Amino acid sequence: MPTGCSYYQVQLGFVTEGSRSRWLTNKEISDGIIEAIKKKKKILTIGQIEPWDKHP
Repeated sequence: MPTGCSYYQVQLGFVTEGSRSRWLTNKEISDGIIEAIKKKKKILTIGQIEPWDKHP
C-alpha cells in the first residue's frame, strides 16, 4: 500500500427484523463507512453476517 494511504475493511451484512431479514439500505451502508473512517476502525461489520442461512 502506498505511503500515506489508509485502508479500511467494511463487511456488509443484513438486518433481521422479527422473523424476516433484509439487505442493508444505502444510508446504513454509507453511515457505516463514515463511522469506520471517523473512528479509524480497520475492520467494521455493518449489520450481521451470521447466521448466513437467515440472509434474504
